[in-house]
Amino acid sequence: MNGWTVEGCLAHRTEIEEWLRNEAKKAGWIQLAKAAALSMSSGLAFHLNPLDPAPGLLSEALRRCALSPVPRPAALTPDVR
Repeated sequence: MNGWTVEGCLAHRTEIEEWLRNEAKKAGWIQLAKAAALSMSSGLAFHLNPLDPAPGLLSEALRRCALSPVPRPAALTPDVR
């Protein structure tokens, strides 16, 4: 994702959401509890679907990236995966 622009991530949205879901399945309960606590304290949890948080997490990441003053390169490496 770091190698794609916001537009590139939007074009690959389904693929990225699947990555997020797969990584969440690998997380242990302690990691999930920490993520839940952080999302509650930041208010993010109230903007996510608890049954499938991947789309909301990706939307928030893209929103923050779009607001960032740091320029994002179109591609960091030939293969951005």
